[in-house]
Amino acid sequence: MAERKRLLIRGGRVITLDSALGDFDRGDVLVEGDTIRAVGPHLEAGDAEVIDATGMIVMPGFVDAHRHIWQTQFRTIATDWSLFDYMVWMRTIYGAFYRPEDVYLANYVGTLEALNAGITTIVDHCHVINSPEHADEAIRGLRDGGIRGVFCYGIFSNPSYTPGAPFDRQRVIDQAFGPVAPWRWDDMVRVHKQHFGGSGDLLRFGVAPAELEFLSLEAGRVQIEKARAAGAYRLSCHAGMGALQRQVQIVKQLKDTGLLKGD
Repeated sequence: MAERKRLLIRGGRVITLDSALGDFDRGDVLVEGDTIRAVGPHLEAGDAEVIDATGMIVMPGFVDAHRHIWQTQFRTIATDWSLFDYMVWMRTIYGAFYRPEDVYLANYVGTLEALNAGITTIVDHCHVINSPEHADEAIRGLRDGGIRGVFCYGIFSNPSYTPGAPFDRQRVIDQAFGPVAPWRWDDMVRVHKQHFGGSGDLLRFGVAPAELEFLSLEAGRVQIEKARAAGAYRLSCHAGMGALQRQVQIVKQLKDTGLLKGD
């Protein structure tokens, strides 16, 4: 068995977020392999590799509980958009052009961007799964980036576009708000079985149902129940989307019907 790497982070302002440990104006953190072994001032660590954290804050990583990482390449493009603009342009136009390799690049770079900002756990609400290959490449991007998180498979009737074909904007919009294609349910199950469940896996499998505020309650129930049956660890849903929510009070409806649970 390979020797577990020992690492000592020394001399930083340690914020533990643990009421029993408290915080340290100047403290050390000893890490062995993937386990924090000790936290406190003036730790002795023998031959451990030392990182000088003087003048820095040492704390648990942030958790980003909702990010569309596939949109990394579009940073700042929507600064003057309304939510409706976003739904039309990002979801039904730009997303239609996305190839699997574009999703990989977005998720890989977006993951590195998150880690660089101190975000070590992320929920990827991935609603650009235009094909099974899009799902595979999205997951590969997250894994290559090395982040911990939940990949939420989007059950959205996304449009698609073949490069070189005539682009029919209305067809794309109609397709985006149409019924869920049957292949998505099968692919959701495939993705869970093929990509998740390994020992020590940093990523877990989740599902992102389509816009519940646009669906009937029964259609939403079907999506939620299928996601749970497929083994989803978490469900990521949009709610309260301004004027688009149509006053349906979706969270209250989910609660009143017993669909709102710990996942």
